[in-house]
Amino acid sequence: MADLKVKADSLHVRRTPALADNVVGFLHKGDVVQRLQAAKNGQFTKVQHGDLVGWSSTKWLLPVKPKRARYQVLATALNVRSQPKVAAGNIVGTLAHNDVVSSDGSSADGKWVHVKKGALTGFASARFLRSVGSGPAARPAPKPGKVPPWYPIAKKEKAAGVARTPGSGDNPAVVKYLKSTNLGKPANQNDETPWCSAFVNWCVEQSGEDGTNSAAARQWMHWGRKLKSPKKGCIVVLWRGSKSGTQGHVGFLVDKPDVRHVRILAGNQGDKVSVSTFPTSRLLGYRQL
Repeated sequence: MADLKVKADSLHVRRTPALADNVVGFLHKGDVVQRLQAAKNGQFTKVQHGDLVGWSSTKWLLPVKPKRARYQVLATALNVRSQPKVAAGNIVGTLAHNDVVSSDGSSADGKWVHVKKGALTGFASARFLRSVGSGPAARPAPKPGKVPPWYPIAKKEKAAGVARTPGSGDNPAVVKYLKSTNLGKPANQNDETPWCSAFVNWCVEQSGEDGTNSAAARQWMHWGRKLKSPKKGCIVVLWRGSKSGTQGHVGFLVDKPDVRHVRILAGNQGDKVSVSTFPTSRLLGYRQL
């Protein structure tokens, strides 16, 4: 990963590495862009500047010496990905809580930090990293009152009627939830595997954020930040079996809870994606980014 600075007063960004191709935007002197790829002939470089992505003439781009920084991991387990985006199959490793990593920069949108720990190199979500030196700060929390982006995704899954397939069959929708976690075969191919945490993880990842990558409901207690006042769409973690045990249940808050009850939209409730009511005495916590 490397950053480049524009030295021309105005620099074309083209759709492909060819002078004859369409111009999709412009860069200006002093702009710092992220280098994505070099053309085979070296005359063009694919760059990103905010939402602008395309090819520019290499001769008008100067390398920027990366600022080295160190970060501490806030999450219990933090995925490291090959690209600065949430996508199936691009997890290359995992960092543990309190791990300290080095970094040489972040993605153009600031959502991801390029990290290195030993032989492990890739992109980690900036939300779960705390700076212990110079470098970009983690992304700010969403504005109060705004429904988080994963909640409408969860509602669509409920409207689609996703449920466990009775008998020996397996619902492909439930299997896709399970495959968004670190479960291996055959657990991630069987819709009888407990899937409430997998459902939450899948919805969060579909919104472009990084989840826990875990099928364990209580792992969500180490994700994001604690909420004192619950908000619609935030993540609700409940204990199951006993409060001091390891089992749990997790879903999304439907509306403001009363003193005795909380309603959540979750997977694996009655073997389907549904809304159910639980006693607040089972509450472990509310979590949000």
